[in-house]
Amino acid sequence: PNASGLRPLLATTPPSHSSHSLLLSCKTAAVPLLADVLELCKANGVHIALEMKGFGIEHDCLRMVESAGMLPLVTFSSFHPKKTALIRRMRRDMSTVKTGKIFDTPLPKDWIKQTKRDLC
Repeated sequence: PNASGLRPLLATTPPSHSSHSLLLSCKTAAVPLLADVLELCKANGVHIALEMKGFGIEHDCLRMVESAGMLPLVTFSSFHPKKTALIRRMRRDMSTVKTGKIFDTPLPKDWIKQTKRDLC
């Protein structure tokens, strides 16, 4: 665990393999399913920052995270504040839902006001 008590999920090179062979195998590896990542992270107590891309996936993401029992270990984030606001609205009664807003530009001067507005 690091200083925050979270264990980072890092790819490590086994002693019998070179970094080069690890990179080559990563290039051909399939992208894991969210359900598989949630299962692995739950088993290891790893916190996930889940960036939601695409539209209309919020309900499915929340359902999968809840089904895996991972809600306390997941922070939902997006460049689109309406996505994270929707997650919060779906689970307003649950204080364990964590969301984050991603900015791809310098923070606007009124970012706190914008974020509060997005949560309503």
